[in-house]
Amino acid sequence: AAYAKALRGLQPSAGDMNTLSFIFSSGSFREAYSRMRYLSRFSEWRKRKVADIDESIGRISERRQHLTGLRHSQDQAFRQAEDARRTLAQKQSESEKLVTSLRRQDSQLRAELAKQKRQARELDRELDRIIAAEQARIAREEAAARKREQAANKAKSKGSKGSSGKNDEPSARDIASARARTQSAASTSASQLSGSFTSNKGRLLFPVGGRYKIVRQFGRQPHPTQRHVTIDNSGIDIEVSRGSTARAVFEGTVSAIFRQDGFHTIVMLRHGKYLTIYAGLASTSVRQGEKVKTGQTLGTIYSDPADSDRTLLHFEVRDERRKLNPSAWVR
Repeated sequence: AAYAKALRGLQPSAGDMNTLSFIFSSGSFREAYSRMRYLSRFSEWRKRKVADIDESIGRISERRQHLTGLRHSQDQAFRQAEDARRTLAQKQSESEKLVTSLRRQDSQLRAELAKQKRQARELDRELDRIIAAEQARIAREEAAARKREQAANKAKSKGSKGSSGKNDEPSARDIASARARTQSAASTSASQLSGSFTSNKGRLLFPVGGRYKIVRQFGRQPHPTQRHVTIDNSGIDIEVSRGSTARAVFEGTVSAIFRQDGFHTIVMLRHGKYLTIYAGLASTSVRQGEKVKTGQTLGTIYSDPADSDRTLLHFEVRDERRKLNPSAWVR
């Protein structure tokens, strides 16, 4: 502003005199010298002002560039923030969908778990019913055998009394014969068959051949996928390859063959008072009442097409209705 004012002050005299006339119009030499110094200082002042103005223009240009850069950075940051906001909103939406899906899956898993527990209880009840009925049948057969034996002994005793005065006491041969008949009648009792089975505890044949994996152990245990959920398994669950078969762990008799929801076909073998249960069969190769040998094939294990053809055998060992840990019996 000062520079511009000085230039405007010089403009009226610019046409009347030049620098030399301004100097020579002095009244004295001293005044002329003063005017020369004034003009010199004024010229220097003008140069400084020009330099100051150039410097100011440079600073303003740099400042403008800096502000332009800041605005560009601000715009870029704003765009990044908008992108981040959109990404966050998308992730939040995906997270909400995932949470909803997980809740739905959790609900489905819990429903499936409740269904499996119900099916396991139904299997236990059915096995208990079959075992109780079989126990009652065996008890009736043993009672009938004892009655027949007693009737035979009485008839023989009466025949001995009516004979020619021989000693009424039974002979050693008669005692041995009666004992043999008693043992024969009770040959199906638990005391006769359980010994062989129990003596092989820990050495019984495994219910499947080839490669296998025990995916669920016996007893109470945490669920493999549901936190804070426990399950109770009456036996062990064995995963095998598709097309695998189940085999008898020990010789015995096919006590029952039946179907149960969730376990498909079930085969139960009796080994004296002990029982082995093979659940999850697609087909069977034995008949009820058939005597089987150790290692004999009982049937083909079911492969679930809804679960990538997963093939599972549920295996149990029982002392009548008391559940035992199968892992302690098989090798």
